[in-house]
Amino acid sequence: MNMKKEKKNDNVDKELSTLLALMKFDNKEQKLRHDAFILMAGYLSEIEAIQEKHKITKKELAKRIGNSASYLTQIFRGNKPLNFYTIAKIKNELNIKFEVRAIDLNEKFTKDNNEYFPVSSFDLSDTTNSNTLTFDQTKIVPIEQVKTLYSF
Repeated sequence: MNMKKEKKNDNVDKELSTLLALMKFDNKEQKLRHDAFILMAGYLSEIEAIQEKHKITKKELAKRIGNSASYLTQIFRGNKPLNFYTIAKIKNELNIKFEVRAIDLNEKFTKDNNEYFPVSSFDLSDTTNSNTLTFDQTKIVPIEQVKTLYSF
């Protein structure tokens, strides 16, 4: 392997290590705050897609739902939490429907006589495995890979 490729691979490895380190939590509260942020981001990204499609600015949306533009901007920046009341106002004003689906992370799946187990995509260091199935942000991986990942 040439020196440029080695350096590039080293940089990718360092970046991946840094990213994985950010996904480790010191306590349950940090994990819960992260999970809440990810849930909020999911709703907000869908709202932004509809805004872009219909060319609706945040300022206009804020006015239409009876909130200040500043408040809505703070929500979209992640500085304020998005609550279900605000989601309902946005849903009604944009005439959209949110679909919620839960995946039981305790459930095992089988495909082609292999056993699979759902794992958050952020927990996987190797997502290039061709046996990996994807459902939204959840990877369905062979149980042996999960056992290695979590050392059980």
